[in-house]
Amino acid sequence: RQMCIRDRIRVFPNESGTKSVIIDNTGCGFLYNPVTGSSMALPNFAANTEKVLWDTDDPNVFCTFEHDKIRIYIYIEYSLEGSSVIPLPEYINFNEIETNAEGNVVPISSKVKPVMLKNGYMFTHSKEGMKGMYLPTHSVIETWRDSDTEETHLRYYMQNIALKRFKDCFRVIPLLPKYAVQLYEILGRQCLKHLELELAERAYQLCRNPGMVLAIQSVKSEYEKFILIGHVSVLLHQHDLAEEFFLKSTRPELALEMRCDLNDWPSALKLAEKLAPRKVPFIAYKVGLQFESEGKFAEARKYFEAAQLEDSNNVPKIKDHNKQCFAGIARTSARLGDVSRALTIAKKLDDKPLTIEVATVCESMKQYLEAAQLFESVGMIERAAGIYIQIKYLKLAIPLIDKVNSPKLLRELGKAKEAEKQYKDAERAYERAHDWENVIRLNIQHLGGIEKAKNLLRTKCPTASCAQMLAEYCEKVGNRDEAVEFMLMAGKREEAFIIAQSHDRMDAYRDSIIKYDDKNMDEHSRMAQYYEGKNQWGKAAYHYDRCENPTKALKLYIQAGESFIPDAIDMVVRVRNEALVNKLVDYLTGEVDGIPKDAIYTLQLYEKLNEVMKAVKIAIAISAQEQEAGNYKSSHQTLFEIFKNLRNKRLAIPYELSQKLMIVHSYILAKRMMKLGDHLLAARLLSRVSTFASMFPKHAVAILTSTVLECSRVGAKASAYQWSLVLMKPENREQIADKYKKKMEDTARRPVKTADPEENKSPCPYCKSLVKELETQCETCKNFIPFCVASGKHMVLKDWTCCPSCLLPAIGEEFRRILAADPTCPMCDGKVDPSKIISVLLFSKNRSLTLKTSLVCLTCSRWRKWTRLKKLKCLAKTPLITNLLTHITQPKHTSLLCKGCLLYTSDAADELLCVDLGGRRIIKKKKK
Repeated sequence: RQMCIRDRIRVFPNESGTKSVIIDNTGCGFLYNPVTGSSMALPNFAANTEKVLWDTDDPNVFCTFEHDKIRIYIYIEYSLEGSSVIPLPEYINFNEIETNAEGNVVPISSKVKPVMLKNGYMFTHSKEGMKGMYLPTHSVIETWRDSDTEETHLRYYMQNIALKRFKDCFRVIPLLPKYAVQLYEILGRQCLKHLELELAERAYQLCRNPGMVLAIQSVKSEYEKFILIGHVSVLLHQHDLAEEFFLKSTRPELALEMRCDLNDWPSALKLAEKLAPRKVPFIAYKVGLQFESEGKFAEARKYFEAAQLEDSNNVPKIKDHNKQCFAGIARTSARLGDVSRALTIAKKLDDKPLTIEVATVCESMKQYLEAAQLFESVGMIERAAGIYIQIKYLKLAIPLIDKVNSPKLLRELGKAKEAEKQYKDAERAYERAHDWENVIRLNIQHLGGIEKAKNLLRTKCPTASCAQMLAEYCEKVGNRDEAVEFMLMAGKREEAFIIAQSHDRMDAYRDSIIKYDDKNMDEHSRMAQYYEGKNQWGKAAYHYDRCENPTKALKLYIQAGESFIPDAIDMVVRVRNEALVNKLVDYLTGEVDGIPKDAIYTLQLYEKLNEVMKAVKIAIAISAQEQEAGNYKSSHQTLFEIFKNLRNKRLAIPYELSQKLMIVHSYILAKRMMKLGDHLLAARLLSRVSTFASMFPKHAVAILTSTVLECSRVGAKASAYQWSLVLMKPENREQIADKYKKKMEDTARRPVKTADPEENKSPCPYCKSLVKELETQCETCKNFIPFCVASGKHMVLKDWTCCPSCLLPAIGEEFRRILAADPTCPMCDGKVDPSKIISVLLFSKNRSLTLKTSLVCLTCSRWRKWTRLKKLKCLAKTPLITNLLTHITQPKHTSLLCKGCLLYTSDAADELLCVDLGGRRIIKKKKK
């Protein structure tokens, strides 16, 4: 409605008449509130405005119409700035919301006449009739749906922000999860700005900002308007506005508290002078600290001086305050050059923190001597020593050095001493600082400690620079070997190689390469070519091997001779090339040069290649050669080593190897028994050996003679007669020693009809049948029984032990007997403590088997864990079956064997319950 009043003033009230737009005779527009009688000018109002329309749905929105333009305004009743009218903006992005974008001017045709505005929809009339359109600020307000695009959701959000319809914003933000946190933050700020505290709290809760939530909760119950607006202004960081409202309120001291919380001490001091004079000294001290931090020392000292209080009653709080003020005066005085005043105050107060502060200031002002003295007075020795060293006051620094552990200070002291040519003192300082480079340099250049420098380089400081210094020194004095080494450490490979090549020091170069860079194939190739050119075949072969040319390496190893055969064997075993193996075997057997090499090399080759049978054959051949030469101890050692290797690899031990070892071992035992005085056992062992006298060709006659003598001594005349007849054969008779010849002839002339004393018998450990003590094969079960390494007898379960060193079985009683005379094992020559010999197997009353020690296998005596086997028939159901083979031949007897032992040789052994102890398949007859 348009109301014409005198003086040409036009009035455009809203539908309810609570607000009116008034246009005066000058063309200025105002918003008039008849309830409060207040009015406010409309910004950007056009003098040629023809009409004003109020929105019928939103009483705070109205439009002004010019000839061909529309301007949209919104009335804001509550905000931090109070009530206001602003042009309604159209936000394009989030930044415009915070910066308050300008209002939107909408062009319109001059031929249409606006009739009504309803929620942003403008109804117009023209010759064509009634039409309508949405204002740009309301384009999606009515048409928005949840299913719209992201761009539409953002426009809906920003239009509601512009219209101050904050509740509607909460509907759209969940549909924009990508921007949710940012949108809630903006919404919270806008709600605070317009004093919608409940909505602001909700927005900050949704964006997970607990600090703002707690802050809003703490102030929203405030009943006084100015205090409430002041707190909200603080939350929005509008501190000047907050101060203005606090000062208008009934509690103006809140403005002072705010400035103190903000550390805005100059502003706080001005407020304190008006509101709280008692706080002025304390705030003045804070102002002094602020000016001091800004470098305004003169102004700071004035405030420190003004901040002092009279303390007639000696109040602790005032006393501490004055002390802090004096400290500030001292610091600023030192900064201003008045060091004497600063020192006077520091000594007067006798305060360690203050002294440190004054000393720090003096140091920054380059008053080094005074700073060092102050640091020393408060016990900061390293700091004081560092300053003394810096200003070259070494006489004052030396008494403090023993208390200093800082590497930096010690290095500085070392440099200062070095400058004064006190090299020993400099070296000690560098050593305490662990500055080994400078220690090495001093020893090379000034102290002459070359060996010390070399040792430090190799052990503590292998740096390129130190290595270069030592290399140059060694080359200068003619020490080419170490010069090459240090050149390599310094990374100067080419220079090192040239020195080594030109001065024939390639061995030193080679040793250094192997030590520092053994995997460099190029270096090995270069050295291989050098050594090949010098006809040093072994060294050339080594380097060809290292650069992965084994064919050339083996050729050169063969060319180098027998001394390099072990190296050739190692290379061939590592490469595992059949052609190379065959070539090396041809060389070892003499097919290459017609000269067979020592068979021990072939044995080593086959052992390392795990070709067991070939290794065994060669070992037996070597043993036979040793026996032919009369080296029975060496023969025994060869057989034992191959036996031990097979056992350690859990491989089957051939019968021939076991028998030959037993025979040679029996010969050695016979000698030991004769020394012990056990002539009966010695005679029987010699009888066993004499059966295989052909194995001892060099001493066969001597062995037969000893056998006859020992048998005669113990009354075994039949055996003596039998072996004397062997001695009387033409090939043996001439070799009999003269002193025994007549005795042997007399024994051979007298036939003996009586039998020898009967040999004792003991039970077989497999079937319990009685077997002669020196028999190693049971006639009943046909098993070969392990022999005792201490007596040569077959083993029995009752007193089963083993040697802790070689792990071979022994009868406990016999083992202890020979150890009493000689504490070494007859088999391996290892020292044995008799107290450590423990029986392995014991039977209890209920026939359960207890393993007293870790040994279980009756043949190879492998170590196992403590085990108690109660029901042997159920053993196959226990996990122990993975380590043991068990077969019950009779209900009352049991045998235990481990995989890989001598008797586990049959391919039928996979069928556990169908294998006899000797590896023979059991064929059971079917019952008819």
